[in-house]
Amino acid sequence: MGPWRTAWHRLKRDRWSLAALIVLCVLVVTSAAGGPVVSKLVGHSGEDIFPYATGVNFKPVGPWTRVPAVHAARTDIYGGTLPPPRHVKKTLLVFGGDGVLGRDEFIRVLDGGRASLEIGLLAALVSLVLAVPIGAVAGYFGGWIDAVVSRVTETAMAFPLLLFLVFASVHLGSLVRDIGVGNVVPRGVIGEAILIGLFTAFYPLRLVRAQLLTLKKAEFVEATEMVGSSDFRILRRHLLPHLVPTMLVWGAIAVGTNIL
Repeated sequence: MGPWRTAWHRLKRDRWSLAALIVLCVLVVTSAAGGPVVSKLVGHSGEDIFPYATGVNFKPVGPWTRVPAVHAARTDIYGGTLPPPRHVKKTLLVFGGDGVLGRDEFIRVLDGGRASLEIGLLAALVSLVLAVPIGAVAGYFGGWIDAVVSRVTETAMAFPLLLFLVFASVHLGSLVRDIGVGNVVPRGVIGEAILIGLFTAFYPLRLVRAQLLTLKKAEFVEATEMVGSSDFRILRRHLLPHLVPTMLVWGAIAVGTNIL
């Protein structure tokens, strides 16, 4: 019985953990695909403006309200708002309007969840891509490489993360705002993920370095050295696989932290 099957059998015996996994999967799927699906069903997106979705004092309409599907209100010569045209089609706002613009609050929540999930996952991936090779090299070879990496990480970790993010956002504003992949990855998600991933890579880097400092003294490493294996082969085939469980746990925690 493999490790994955063993883990699945243990999970099935714990009903609360299984229920939590199901809820988590539902939330992830809803956040990832809910916005486009609901937009297709109701016929509008979270960016569409509905001026007739606001009432007195521009208070938005409440949940489950059908509003005229027009994106510009008619006005009289004095600037007052006229009623919508007769027989105009109506559209459904599940959570109501988001404010004076009357945009669909439900779709905007789903789109925000998707963007947050994408940022959390991409930032964790960026952190691991940077941390694993650098931390492995520093921990395995030691010497001046380890000293330089350790001093840089200690210096960076002494400053608040938000200070780095604000500084980088100000000086790299176009990077943060403009990079995107159509409707799949909204503009700003990739830039934000790169910044968060870059400035949180120090933490998994320290974990990788600490593990390599211990693993490189193991007997199986000495055995592979005796048969003439290169340092690269030892790292790739014998040491890095031991880091997978730790990095998976850190990555799962990092996704939630990145979203916050």
